[in-house]
Amino acid sequence: MYTFSNRSVEMTNNKIKAIKRIAYSFHNFELFCLRILISFQEGPYL
Repeated sequence: MYTFSNRSVEMTNNKIKAIKRIAYSFHNFELFCLRILISFQEGPYL
């Protein structure tokens, strides 16, 4: 059995993809990046 996992990376990718799905209402790419940074400010697992 393996002792390591890519779970944290997959959770991060999933969270970014969820933000991307609602990103159609963002006006520009900078707002999209800012939203990603804000969502990970407290931690990627919230």
